[in-house]
Amino acid sequence: MFKARGDEISMVEPSETEQEKKKEFKDKERLIDIASDSVFLSDIKGKLIYINDAAYKTRGYSKDKMMSMSLFDLDDPKFSKTSQKKVLELVNKGWAVFESAHVCFDKSVIPVEISARIVNLDGKDRILSVVRDITVRKQAEKKLQEERDRVQSYLDLAEVILVVLDLGGVVILANRKACDVLGFAEQDVVGNNWFEKFIPKENQSLIKGAHERNITEGIEPIEYIENPIVTSDGKQKLIAWHTSVLKNEDGSIIGVLNSGDDITQRKRQEDEVKTSLKKLEETVEGTVNAMSLTVESRDPFTAGHQRRVAKLASAIASDMNMSAEEIKTVTLAATIHDIGKVQVPVELLSKPTPLSETEFSLIKAHPQIGYDIIKRTALPYPAADMVLQHHERLDGSGYPMGLSGNDIIQAARILAVADVIEAMVSTRSYRQGFVVEMALEEISDNKNMLYDAEVVDSCINLFKKKKFSFED
Repeated sequence: MFKARGDEISMVEPSETEQEKKKEFKDKERLIDIASDSVFLSDIKGKLIYINDAAYKTRGYSKDKMMSMSLFDLDDPKFSKTSQKKVLELVNKGWAVFESAHVCFDKSVIPVEISARIVNLDGKDRILSVVRDITVRKQAEKKLQEERDRVQSYLDLAEVILVVLDLGGVVILANRKACDVLGFAEQDVVGNNWFEKFIPKENQSLIKGAHERNITEGIEPIEYIENPIVTSDGKQKLIAWHTSVLKNEDGSIIGVLNSGDDITQRKRQEDEVKTSLKKLEETVEGTVNAMSLTVESRDPFTAGHQRRVAKLASAIASDMNMSAEEIKTVTLAATIHDIGKVQVPVELLSKPTPLSETEFSLIKAHPQIGYDIIKRTALPYPAADMVLQHHERLDGSGYPMGLSGNDIIQAARILAVADVIEAMVSTRSYRQGFVVEMALEEISDNKNMLYDAEVVDSCINLFKKKKFSFED
């Protein structure tokens, strides 16, 4: 080492401390040179001050050539704007990590990850960059993305909505059908919390709770559950979901797969059908009541007879555990079971003396007349047959067709018993009404001969144990 002293120049040996520092620096420089990552030291403007061996050798440049370049000259033009932004971030924060791509001497491009920070050397700010070749990682990511795209393409072909949620309810996959139904692009669906963004507020707690139970309890797949979703326009759609948990190799739950069908239109149509049916039922019931009043207005002695018969027939049908629809049909038919009497002369209906054989034959025609009227209406099956058969008897002694046994439908057997009971306990123009006990004795004595045993037992049970009454 040379040291100036006045006009003389003398050689002075470095101190032992300086030699140690120099050796330590050389050792560190040697370690940096053999590192596989590229190391760049530049000033704030990007002028290179130091590069290690990997920096120029892996890019095909000579060391002198690269040292004449700016740090930013290496960037692929596609990343130049990104690099400029990152330099500003670097200056403001003191560090930055980002991806870029470097152009090699042969014009090939290698993807890189840059970890840079501001360091102070000799009182000046410098940029120290450690640059790693991430070609292998990028190839793996590309292969993985291709695999994901392939799987996504299969999912997009599905005609059902597919949504996969992680444990916290964040969407990690949504197929094209799901995005189309929601009205969002895929990037606006994936990554969002399903419950917070796509479920109506009033349903969020309930549906989120079901999701959490699936996760914590490992519930078996839910075959069918309906709940609404919110679309991009703020409207709601009703989805029928099939839900199952997803597990990894060790059996632990990692998410939930939801597949669904948009049933909004179907539900709307079902509601319209229900509304139409309700209106039709109201129309039918109104027609039935009008028809009932028409019959009763012609014979004051039978006023209310059909309604009381309908009340008892309905109670018997219920006691016999018939379905709601069957009970309703029995009630409607019973309410107009004597509609055929509109063609019977009024004087016969209210005649105070016994009828002649010819007169009675006119009366006996009313079930057939009633059948002919009702079969043209919208009353449900077997209302018309009930009216036709309500005077038939098990032994074949009834009218108008003399049916017997199982040829008489059950609903008509119910109507027959209810009709007999009400007729016996009510006052007619030709006699006073009997007490209920006598009417019950009549059907009991003729059980299995004229009247169905099950119907008779049910009727007696209603009066004696359930205290049935014709009075409201």
